[in-house]
Amino acid sequence: MNIAIIEDHNIVRKGIIEIIQNLGNFNFVIESDNGKDFIDKYKQARAYR
Repeated sequence: MNIAIIEDHNIVRKGIIEIIQNLGNFNFVIESDNGKDFIDKYKQARAYR
């Protein structure tokens, strides 16, 4: 399952990612600190598909 994590606090974001990675079967495709950056990264990722 592909996951995007959007969280403005870097330490919290990294912690969430670590917890989810330990659950397994997840692929982090986008990591962002705000919604605008997420949308930009999402559009770029879709362009490469």
